[in-house]
Amino acid sequence: SRYAQARSLPCVSVQHHHAHIGAVLAEQQLRGPVIGVVLDGTGFGPDGSIFDGEIYRADRHQFTRLGHLATMALPGGDRAALEPWRMAFSLLYTLLGDQAFQPHHQPQALHGIEQSRQQLLGQMLAKKVNCPLTSRCGRLFDGVSALMGLSLVSQFEGQAAMLLEQQAWLADDDAAKGRYPVALEWIDDQVIITNTAMVAGLLIDLAQGVSVPVMARSFHLWLVEALVQSLLQLRTTTGLDQVVLAGGCMQNKLLFERLCQSLRAHGFIVHAGELVPMTDGGLALGPADMGGV
Repeated sequence: SRYAQARSLPCVSVQHHHAHIGAVLAEQQLRGPVIGVVLDGTGFGPDGSIFDGEIYRADRHQFTRLGHLATMALPGGDRAALEPWRMAFSLLYTLLGDQAFQPHHQPQALHGIEQSRQQLLGQMLAKKVNCPLTSRCGRLFDGVSALMGLSLVSQFEGQAAMLLEQQAWLADDDAAKGRYPVALEWIDDQVIITNTAMVAGLLIDLAQGVSVPVMARSFHLWLVEALVQSLLQLRTTTGLDQVVLAGGCMQNKLLFERLCQSLRAHGFIVHAGELVPMTDGGLALGPADMGGV
């Protein structure tokens, strides 16, 4: 954006997640409006806050935010992407407050994090210092992965989420479906997918020794069900039944396939990128088709 604004040429700004939806609209030759579900990396919203796990009403020209994943504190900012244990404590803190840093409330996987680091993180969360809020789906995957002990420190972006998906393929739906309750809230006419009930269920499973594959698949199915329930409610308020799926998290084969299957079973018409990547690799097509180029 800074590069474009520095040129002596007309500029048209397109919000990041709107551009993702626009890329699918362009490839599939759709004009909209549609309900767009974008599970992707950081993109600023119109108010300057960090968007990510988004549900929009969108066409080629404009969008309205209809809902999103619940916001989470991002302790240490971008550092949390390489240290998923930070997101694990963020999820615990939202659920338990200061008790999140008491060993008997923590899953075994977090006991190896030094007490000094835990105390510092607790102070950051309590004082809201260097803890920007985010609805990033990838950071939710990171936190859940760390709670299960799959990845406390990542060597590359997305590693924790990839390990979580890998484990999920080792279980089946019968053992995992419905383990974690879906809880939605309506705030300012937007549907919010909360995660505290899911985290509470996960902690119970960890304490009871439920297998990691079952927990991993349960989390995936929980997210699918939460998105489907959200879209069912939004279909009632918007009258829209065409859905666009986009964003880097849609590379998760289990998440994407189950989401497509469930939405279609409920009568939605689902569109996604086929020739153009749903990641940022296909992002430029959206603004180009919207008239930005």
